[in-house]
Amino acid sequence: MQTSKLNDWLQIAASTGVIIGLLVVAYEVRQSNLYAAAEAQRSNFAGWEEISISEYETDIGPLYVKSHEDPNSLTTAEMFKLHSWLTATMNQYDRALAMSDLGLSEDEIYDLTRWSKFYFGSPFAKAWLEENATWIDPRNVAAVQRGLESSSDDGSYFEKLRSRSLTLAE
Repeated sequence: MQTSKLNDWLQIAASTGVIIGLLVVAYEVRQSNLYAAAEAQRSNFAGWEEISISEYETDIGPLYVKSHEDPNSLTTAEMFKLHSWLTATMNQYDRALAMSDLGLSEDEIYDLTRWSKFYFGSPFAKAWLEENATWIDPRNVAAVQRGLESSSDDGSYFEKLRSRSLTLAE
C-alpha cells in the first residue's frame, strides 16, 4: 500500500514536471515568435529606408523628375535605373503586404493607393507597371490603379509641400 501511494505521488510529480516543462517551452516559443516579428518589422523598415536613401544618394531624384516632365528624353541607361528603383519600390510594397498577411504589420502603414501618383504617375512608371504587373501582387497592382484613377490627388506632392511651406513661412 505504501509503495502504491509513493508511486501515485511520483506520478503526480512527474506529470506536474511535464506540465511546467510544456509551459516553459510555450513561453520560449512565444518569445521567439515575438523576436522574429520584431526582426521582420525592423527588416521591413530598413527596406523603406534603403529606398529613401537611394532617392537622394543616387541620381534617381533627377531621373524621377525627368520621367514626369520629359519622359521621351530618357536614355536607355536612365530607364534601366528607373526600372531598378521601381522594382525595389514595388518589391518593398509586396513585402509589406506579405507581412500584413502574416499579421506582422498593419495595412494602413503601407497605403500604396495614396502614393500611387507619386511613385507611378509618370508615363514611364505607368508603362513599367503594365509590363511588370505579372510578378507584382495583384492587390498592389489594383491599389496603384485605384490611386492613379483617383481624383483626390493630382500627383503634385512636391508642389503641395512647397505651397504649404510658403504658407507656414508667412
